[in-house]
Amino acid sequence: MAPLKLQAAMDRAERDLSKHGIDLDHYIRSFKSSSWRHELEQEECWTVELFIRELKGILTQHNGREAKEAKRRILRTVFDHRNVYAEHLDQERVHRALRGLLRLMPGYLLGDPRLSRILWRTTAHGGGASADTVGNSITISRGRWLTAELVHEFGHHIDARNHSLSMRIRGWTRDRVKAAGGSKSLERRRYGLCAVAGFYDTYVGRCYNRSSCRGFFETIPMGLEPLFNTRRMFFIIKRDPEHFLLTWALCRGLFR
Repeated sequence: MAPLKLQAAMDRAERDLSKHGIDLDHYIRSFKSSSWRHELEQEECWTVELFIRELKGILTQHNGREAKEAKRRILRTVFDHRNVYAEHLDQERVHRALRGLLRLMPGYLLGDPRLSRILWRTTAHGGGASADTVGNSITISRGRWLTAELVHEFGHHIDARNHSLSMRIRGWTRDRVKAAGGSKSLERRRYGLCAVAGFYDTYVGRCYNRSSCRGFFETIPMGLEPLFNTRRMFFIIKRDPEHFLLTWALCRGLFR
């Protein structure tokens, strides 16, 4: 059971979805696939894509003047030579992916000025992207990367710049891990220690410091990713609707 304040936020999220005509239980019941290795049926893909489209339509409705200005400042960093420490950075593509995320974000998450001073870097090694919230940077592969990966890394910066809120959400992750058996639920996976605690993906429970809730940094990034990844959206609402509701509450400003 989630702490009372978080549970109240999730209850508000469920009511908010219902108000907009979205029945989460209906979507969950309609899906057949369960394994990551199982290819989603075409009908399931269409259903999830429609679901994502509906969510994005709702999330783009909360753009006040201050929120728009904050988003403009953040987007300018992609083309600002003072912020781009990179060769071969596809600025247009990064700008397009980041704009797609920011359209869905409420202004209250974007107020920290450090978000408009993120340093953009590239690497020739591997694929994907990575975030450094201490150095306030995002590094993107010069090769292949997905929009969902950039969204994930920017999610780390949202987590880091909204400390009070993120600590409550990390606490939810920690409590899930404790309920599953504490340190006994942590298994060494490809990326280090991860928790097997009913998350839609074990990476949600990646533990950087098992001594406190400060060690769980992946809940917000892994909650935002499904908005840009059909497969992840399928599994978060099927396997862990609580995490989905927590993310919806975050995006809709339903925490009090």
